Amino acid sequence: MTTKKALSAIVAIAVLSACVGPLLAPTPQDGASAGIGVLVKTRAPIKLFSAKVDSVMFVRLEGSDSSQYISTQPIASNYNKDGYIYLLNAPPGRYAAVATFRSQANPPPAPAGGSGFTVTVNDYATYFSRDLVKATEVTVVPGKIVFMGEFIVDTSTNFEDADDLQLHYLRLISPGVEDRSNFLGLFSGDYHYTGTLHELNQDEEASERFLATTRENLGEAGWLAEVD
Repeated sequence: MTTKKALSAIVAIAVLSACVGPLLAPTPQDGASAGIGVLVKTRAPIKLFSAKVDSVMFVRLEGSDSSQYISTQPIASNYNKDGYIYLLNAPPGRYAAVATFRSQANPPPAPAGGSGFTVTVNDYATYFSRDLVKATEVTVVPGKIVFMGEFIVDTSTNFEDADDLQLHYLRLISPGVEDRSNFLGLFSGDYHYTGTLHELNQDEEASERFLATTRENLGEAGWLAEVD
């Protein structure tokens, strides 16, 4: 399987898993196991509502210049519950988030004269701007689950103003989409957006919410690591 096909498969599995409900959390590999947790909501282009995402793509950062955010090996989150997205058993190092995915089932009304209906599923992908990627940067250390923050992300269908990171991850994760207008999403159920930071919350209250929820979400799976 090629890299692009493999990435597409990872994204498809992550979104499908979110549709059928939360899977069991991965168990820690050892006492030094670590991870990342984040909450992301995306605001529709019309800015009238926001929705929590189902999965996040992370990258492990190498170096210190502007190229550190450009990776060919994004890592998909492996658990989500109660709005929090987790990357568990992440090797120590510096990480950032680069994209999110959300799936929404839309059952239409039952057809006239019949009792059945067909459920349609729309998939939404959002690719983060360079400023937003920088804002998500965290350092993972052994034995801790680091809190990335609570993010609200504005989305847009305008890829003409997309920056280098947004175009890189669009082309890497969803090859061919750049040449297709979002109008075609009306027929495929597949939508792609650029994302910019609207609001970031990393205060003590947000951290306490994350701590309490994560202890409840991951305790049964054996995660006793300190939440940072």
